[in-house]
Formats: sequence, structure tokens, C-alpha cells
Amino acid sequence: MLIRHAFRMAMSESERDYMRVSRIAASSVAIITAALGLSMATAGPASAATGTWVYYGNKNPITSSASTWRCGPTEEVNNRWPDVVAQVCAVRTAKGDAAQGAVIVRNNGDTTSDSVDASVSLRNSADGSLAGWWDCGPTGIPAHSWKVCFGKTLDPKLADVYADATVNGDFLVRSPNL
Repeated sequence: MLIRHAFRMAMSESERDYMRVSRIAASSVAIITAALGLSMATAGPASAATGTWVYYGNKNPITSSASTWRCGPTEEVNNRWPDVVAQVCAVRTAKGDAAQGAVIVRNNGDTTSDSVDASVSLRNSADGSLAGWWDCGPTGIPAHSWKVCFGKTLDPKLADVYADATVNGDFLVRSPNL
């Protein structure tokens, strides 16, 4: 818990405020879009798309992949499930021509975890602009296994990117640039 608090302290107040404002802005866009009778597909990049949970069992998703992963630190998801940890990653394809954001969730415990939800965004490292934002709905994480919430693979090649994320509403320390 103390380590998690230290990571939270490393995130500046302006970064936390930025994420809160981004979520409020996305909600506002959705409400205005609905009021105008437009589909969410026309709402633009402020609306979150649906991400995809991929189950890896006890196989490490990073070492079992040909892609390049740059991940933030591993953090406890919550006090109730201290054996459940998560980290956010920016992932570039093996050819280097596309990128995506991912949230790795690992359950080191002996029982399936309660519901975990994740949200991941991919951003341009130069200016922090949003390339994409995805939500993965609630899922349990089986004992001694990994699940990864993936955003859509974006191409053509983006410049340097990083990913940031939340798990169960808590912000994770962002990934390094990739």
C-alpha cells in the first residue's frame, strides 16, 4: 500500500486533474451527442471505444509476444485483493508499424478475483494528445493467471507514444515512451 501511495504521489495533481477533466469531457460529449440524436460513432476521439480482454492463463503476455512492450510499474489493484496487480503498457507490433495500449492484470492468489474493470488510452509522447481510448468491462481474474485489456491496434505508425490507464477507477503510473 505504501508503494502504491508513493506512485500516486509521483503523479502530479495536474495529471490527475487532466484525467478527471478528460472523463468529464467524454461524458459531456456523450450526453450532447445523445441529445442531438447523433450516433456515438460520430462523436470523435473523446468517446471511449470497447477494449478487449484476452486471457493468457499462466503465460506471461510480454514474454510470449513478438511485440515490443514498454510498461509502467506493477501496482496493487486494491486492498481487498492484495494478490491482484496491474500495469499499463504501450505495445508496438514486431514490424514497428502499429501501436496499442494495454493493461496487464495478474492474479497471484489462490482464488478468482472479484470483478476488475480497466480503461486504457494511447497518447502521443510529444504533446500528450489522445490517439485512442478504450474501456474493458468488468471481468474476474482466475487464480494464478494473467488477463490483458487491449485497445485497438492503431496504424499507420504513430510517432512515440505512451499509455495511461485506470483499473477499478484508480489511476496507474503511465508507461514509458515507446
